[in-house]
Amino acid sequence: MVEWFNKQAGSDIGESKDDPRLLLIGLGKPDWVMVPDGTGHGGQYRCLDLRVGPCPLPGHDHECRHYLLDGPVWCAECTQEGKFVWYSRRE
Repeated sequence: MVEWFNKQAGSDIGESKDDPRLLLIGLGKPDWVMVPDGTGHGGQYRCLDLRVGPCPLPGHDHECRHYLLDGPVWCAECTQEGKFVWYSRRE
């Protein structure tokens, strides 16, 4: 059984997609990540690794978490903007 949790950028608490009373506290590296359709690569992808590196947003000089996925896009979690940044996977 797979339980999906919605995570806000910068938070370590996830709310169950199916039951908002169910919380996951202390999120680390997820097993799976749901990539939004708006990226052009929407779907479910395995999270292979979690790393810390420079934020990819222009003008940002802070470090952030990067989710390395087994799909065509990766994700950075910008806590300053409070959003997830989807970008093309580096080869």
